[in-house]
Amino acid sequence: MNIRPYTAEDAEPLADIWLCASLKAHSFIAADYWHTHREQLVREYLPNSQNLVLESAPGQPAAFISMLGRHIAALFVHPYFQGCGYGSALLRHVQQRHNSLTLHVYADNTDAIHFYQYHGFRITASGTDSATGAAEHHMLWQRPDCTRFPE
Repeated sequence: MNIRPYTAEDAEPLADIWLCASLKAHSFIAADYWHTHREQLVREYLPNSQNLVLESAPGQPAAFISMLGRHIAALFVHPYFQGCGYGSALLRHVQQRHNSLTLHVYADNTDAIHFYQYHGFRITASGTDSATGAAEHHMLWQRPDCTRFPE
């Protein structure tokens, strides 16, 4: 397992991971939504985010996390590798580098909510995702005061 920075060559493999994982985790949203937004992920979202890629073997992306400052815009693990600790490894990696992190998660994605709560996140607000109309939670993680460092 290796965590490394994103390169332009990762765009298509990460879009495949995103699509497969989104279809599995978000069955409450029409599959067409994910298929029609794949190219936007490749052209806009990935190039404009700070991305880290986790490889299961050299040259084999298995998961990724996308950051916008301290906001986790995406954390996706290919379904084949879910349960292997890859999501936890990426999350711990960014937690080690920040005092606080935020994210939005669909309210119906209870597995993801439990995952983030396990890693110290708490729900701070709820709302509706404007793109899908689905209910979502806003979550926050804060480093314990005794270990804060300047960002």
